[in-house]
Amino acid sequence: MNCSSAHQPFEVRSDKNSDLFAVRYRHGWTINGPVHVKHNEENDTVVCNRIVLRPVTKANECMSEAVLKMFEQDFSENDQGKCPGELGLSVEDKRFMEIVKGQHCFTNGHFQVPPPFKKLNQTMPYNREIAVTRALGQEKKMLRDESYYRDYVSFIDSLLQKGYARKIPPAEHDVRPGRVWYLPHHGIYHPKKPNKIRVVFDCSTRCKGVCLNDVLLQGPDLTNSLLGVLLRFRTDRIAFMGNIDAMFHQVRLPQEHQDFFRFVWWPNGNLDSVLEEYCMTVQVFGSVSSPSIANFALKDTADKSENKYDESVTETLRRNVYVDDCLKSVDTEDNAIILIKGLQSACLEDGFRLAKFVGNSKKGCAIYPS
Repeated sequence: MNCSSAHQPFEVRSDKNSDLFAVRYRHGWTINGPVHVKHNEENDTVVCNRIVLRPVTKANECMSEAVLKMFEQDFSENDQGKCPGELGLSVEDKRFMEIVKGQHCFTNGHFQVPPPFKKLNQTMPYNREIAVTRALGQEKKMLRDESYYRDYVSFIDSLLQKGYARKIPPAEHDVRPGRVWYLPHHGIYHPKKPNKIRVVFDCSTRCKGVCLNDVLLQGPDLTNSLLGVLLRFRTDRIAFMGNIDAMFHQVRLPQEHQDFFRFVWWPNGNLDSVLEEYCMTVQVFGSVSSPSIANFALKDTADKSENKYDESVTETLRRNVYVDDCLKSVDTEDNAIILIKGLQSACLEDGFRLAKFVGNSKKGCAIYPS
C-alpha cells in the first residue's frame, strides 16, 4: 500500500452481461466481481474457477515472495526467521552476549556464568544495614505467623541443602570495599498455591541511589514466542508438557562474584541467634539478567545435543520451550516416550532436570519419567 502508483488505474472494462469488470494497473489486469459456483448434480461436487499465475519469471517470483512475506508477518515469531535475540541487538545486548559467550564455562555438571556488569570492576555502596533492617522486619512477621516462619525456614534450608546458597566462613567475611552487595529478601505465596512459599531476593532495593539491577546488563530477549510455541504444540495428536526444575538455579555463579549476592540469615532458622553471612551460588530470581542467562544456557544445551541426539530433540529444545516449560506434540505415543527420554538425557548433561510431565495419552502418562 506504500506504493500508491501501483494502484493507479489506467483502464477499466466491464461486461454488460455480468457483474464482472477488469482494471488495468501498472502490473497488469485485475478481474473483479462475484465468484459463480456451479453445482454438478450427477456426482454432487462443487466446481469453481481458480486463478493460476503465468509462467514464473524472475519478476513474478520476486513479487510472489514479497507477498508471501507480507502475509507471514502476522504470524512470524520474529523478522526474517531469526532466532530470538539474533536480530536488532542493542549495544548493551551485544555487550551482554560478548560476556556470556566469552566467559561462560561448564563446571561440576552445570553452566557457570558471571554476572554481566555494565562496567568492568564494578563497585557498589555498602548496604548491609538495609539488608539487616529488612530481615528484622521479616522476623516480626515470622513471630506473628508460625506457618509463614516454618515455610520460610524450610525454603532457606532447601537452598542450602541443594547448594544454591552457602554460609560464608569467617575467613571470607572481609572483602575489598565496593565488591560486596547484600540482597534483602521476603517470602511470597502464589495465589493458586497458598501453601507453597517462594523467598524472593530483592535486586531492586537501592542504596545511595543505586541497586544491583541498575549495574547489570539485562541482555536480549531469548525467550521463544509464546504464540509460536502454542501453535507448534497443536501440530500432532499426542501432546505432552514438561517443566525444567528450578531453571535459574541450574546456572552457577563464579565464587569470585558471589559476594555481590550476599544475604543475612539466622543459622538453622533460630531467630534467637545472631544474623550471619550467606550468599547465593546460582543465578537469582529477581536479577534482571537471570532470564537471558538461563535461556542462553538452554539454547547452548540444544546446540550441543545436535550431534548426539535425534534432530527432534534439538528442535524441541530450540523451538518448543517457553521459559522453563516444554510443550510438544508428536504423531504416536511411542515417539512421545522416545522423545521425552532424549530430552531428559540431553538436559541432564548440562544440569537441567526436565520433569513433571503431563500428557493426553494414558499410555504415555503411565510411562513418562517424572
